[in-house]
Amino acid sequence: HDDVKPTPIALQAGDEVRIMEGPFIGFPSVVGTIDGQKLEATVTVQLFGRTNELKMPVTSLQKA
Repeated sequence: HDDVKPTPIALQAGDEVRIMEGPFIGFPSVVGTIDGQKLEATVTVQLFGRTNELKMPVTSLQKA
C-alpha cells in the first residue's frame, strides 16, 4: 500500500519570496499557486518591466 504523506509547505499563495537557486537567484517574487504533490510553486517575477510566471521547486524559494 501507499504511505505517501503530504509534505508540509510553509509557503502560501500571495507570500513574497526570494528565489535561492537557478538563473533567477536573488529575484524577489510572489507565490501564485503551490502544487503540494510535485512540491512546485508558480511564482511571478518582474523581468525587464514585465510580469513573468515561473514554476520553481518550493525548495528553491525562501520567504522574503
